[in-house]
Amino acid sequence: MPDTSYASCGDLSLAYQVFGDGPIDLVYAGSFVSHVELFWTMPEFEAFMERLSTFCRIVLFDKAGVGLSDPVPQVRTLDDRAAEIEAVMDASVSKRPSFSVLARAARPPSCSRQRDRSELGR
Repeated sequence: MPDTSYASCGDLSLAYQVFGDGPIDLVYAGSFVSHVELFWTMPEFEAFMERLSTFCRIVLFDKAGVGLSDPVPQVRTLDDRAAEIEAVMDASVSKRPSFSVLARAARPPSCSRQRDRSELGR
């Protein structure tokens, strides 16, 4: 299991992991339930991530309010979620990311992030 680090996003701390090697940074935005450390207890997840990590650098993170990231007192807006993606990308020094989005709820902030900083995303 990769080491877990924390990115600052305003007053919140967001848990993230970086692993793998390759010319592409893959920012992995999961569903509404995640836990960057418990994911690794699932053999299917571990096999999938190990395969991806052979050709890309993966940035995996828990959004605010889930997993190891700080809890939040209210529902996050799309702008809040986009800021979380940006904070994790900045902390992990992700220069030209691609996005892997598993949940519908994660798609709009990922798209917003790409639109607002199109020079960075693919």
